[in-house]
Amino acid sequence: MTFCRRVSILLAQSARECKRRALALKEFPVPQDVEGQAPLSVHRAFVVHFRTSTDIARGQIAGRVEHVVSGQATHFESLEDLLAFMARVLASVRAPPRRRPRRGG
Repeated sequence: MTFCRRVSILLAQSARECKRRALALKEFPVPQDVEGQAPLSVHRAFVVHFRTSTDIARGQIAGRVEHVVSGQATHFESLEDLLAFMARVLASVRAPPRRRPRRGG
């Protein structure tokens, strides 16, 4: 098996594991922080892998991005590509309705 093939398999396994963990965590929303900001949602989480040639200081970024819950993914060659993909996914993927917290008793 070639090195590239092994890396591909490891990345796919890693992405599946992230998705599995994200789905397991959806029952446990992140509480609001002390500054009153909205909680983080697994439905708005992405995994971004940057190529080794990425040089953020020079504005050169390239890699692969995957939406954790849906598994939608793409390669990007610029910040604009990365942000456009994220915007498209967030516009099309809706989080399930928030549950009301249970009252003690």
